[in-house]
Amino acid sequence: MNFKRINNIAGWLVCLIASGVYISTMEATGSLWDCGEFASSAYKLQIPHSPGAPFFVLIGRLFMAPFDPQHAATGINLMSALASGFTILFLFWSITHFAKKIVAKQVAEPSTQQTFSIIAAGVVGALAYTFSDTFWYSAVEGEVYALSSFLLLYFFGQCLNGNKVLPLKKHKALQAILPKPTDGLF
Repeated sequence: MNFKRINNIAGWLVCLIASGVYISTMEATGSLWDCGEFASSAYKLQIPHSPGAPFFVLIGRLFMAPFDPQHAATGINLMSALASGFTILFLFWSITHFAKKIVAKQVAEPSTQQTFSIIAAGVVGALAYTFSDTFWYSAVEGEVYALSSFLLLYFFGQCLNGNKVLPLKKHKALQAILPKPTDGLF
């Protein structure tokens, strides 16, 4: 098998492990502090405390739809668990992206030993973050941090793969219109 296929399979396996752990350990109802406020705001499509988190409320409402009103908080907790699982997927792919650049350097297809090293680095890094106390705690309750982490790593991954999908350096007009989020940092 080639590196890309192994990388995709390993990434999805890590995502399934993380999602399974988070779903099996998620809160059954609303937790203390802001979780209850976010759950009730999402259920009635109202505005939570500042700064509001409107995207979280809208997505949370979609996840609450299959549940009856007494178990609406379960839907928003499920959303956080799944968003955290997919965060781990994109974290794995980000780690293997950088590990491949370090290990394989200019080689198009890494050797079997290099592939094992790269995938092992991704698995260890992603699973270490999966079971870290702070991330696990925010993954199992209906808070904005899980969805925020997912979106951050999703867009970070898009920036990493931007030159493969759309080589902006060849299209000067697109480069001017669609700058990458990291362009202003350097």
